Amino acid sequence: MVDEALQELAGEVKKGAGWVTLLGVLTLMGGMFAISSPLIAGLMIGIMAGTMMLIGGLLQMVHAFQAGAFGKGLLRLLSGLLSLVCGGVLIAQPAVGLAVLTLVLAIYFLLDGLTKITASFQLKPERGWGWVLFSGAVTLALAIMIWRQWPMSGRWAIGTLVGINLFFDGMAMIATGSTVRQMAKAAQ
Repeated sequence: MVDEALQELAGEVKKGAGWVTLLGVLTLMGGMFAISSPLIAGLMIGIMAGTMMLIGGLLQMVHAFQAGAFGKGLLRLLSGLLSLVCGGVLIAQPAVGLAVLTLVLAIYFLLDGLTKITASFQLKPERGWGWVLFSGAVTLALAIMIWRQWPMSGRWAIGTLVGINLFFDGMAMIATGSTVRQMAKAAQ
């Protein structure tokens, strides 16, 4: 009876691992598409962000009318309207939205790189401080590269970076699914 339950559990785990592996392959393929077509991927990301802002703005505006108090409702209404307008601009003018998102990304990388570099000197002489310094330097170099090429960097930065992230996430999912599947097979 216990053996049957373990066999059934192992079978379910294998099935779940198969789904993780499949999602990993799809994620990896999405990453490869984004890396090979960064402008298209970036525009799609901008349109998706705009759509989420539109939906969020509409929901905030609906909630504003349910707030009960005029002051709270007015602020929510204005916030929802701002989200609605920004989302509409991202959808109507995705290239402009992509340029703005790229500028925000460059500023983020600049601040993140400087933070890592500062932290590395605080960690010195502990093990690994050099890797933190290296990471900060690479992040800072990426920020400068994006900034110097802006607004043209909008054509490649968002799509390429998201593509790289998706590629490695897909690889990790495939590896995880494969490992779990092998462990479940061994348990059977």
